[in-house]
Amino acid sequence: MKNKNFYELLGTHEKATPKEITLAYHQAKETYGPDQNALYSLFTNEEIENLNTLLDEAHETLKSNTTKLAYDTWLHDPKRTSDFFDIKKTLATDPNNQIPILPTSSKPELTAAPIDMPEPDHWDGVYLQKARQLAQMSLEDMSKISKISKSYILSVESHDFDNLPARVFIRGFVTQISKILNLDSEKVVSHYLEMYDKALSE
Repeated sequence: MKNKNFYELLGTHEKATPKEITLAYHQAKETYGPDQNALYSLFTNEEIENLNTLLDEAHETLKSNTTKLAYDTWLHDPKRTSDFFDIKKTLATDPNNQIPILPTSSKPELTAAPIDMPEPDHWDGVYLQKARQLAQMSLEDMSKISKISKSYILSVESHDFDNLPARVFIRGFVTQISKILNLDSEKVVSHYLEMYDKALSE
């Protein structure tokens, strides 16, 4: 059970509506409830208690669009290094409550005109900053379009990783910023996260 994701625990799927998720939750709670004597003969009281705690956590996460989107992004990140409970803590403590976790298919509402800059060997924050400035886009402009706070944009550009949230959020930031600047988002994200991972390992 502990290796199952939240959708598998509830017996539902990623495209389920909040109503369907809540229904699946109640069905799962009934399945593992105290009236199921046969089930209780297979598990210890501690195991049942832990399972019900997981079911509660799964429901609380998936019934909210914000935490569900964060969980989905974390779930599909092949290089995730943090626990999702750390992600939820970041969501809860972010002063702007607007950490954007964007699918790679999402397109920003506005983008800059194509930028005439030579392609670098490594895409980093300095390049992103120069591209933003060349596009005559202020921090305020980028923040308004991307819905990312100015402090996070500055931290991305200056490689101030201590003031950035978990890796999955950084992926969302860099993806959105590069798309707004009409850059190759997959290449930018790959290079940026490679640099980030290397910095953390040193």
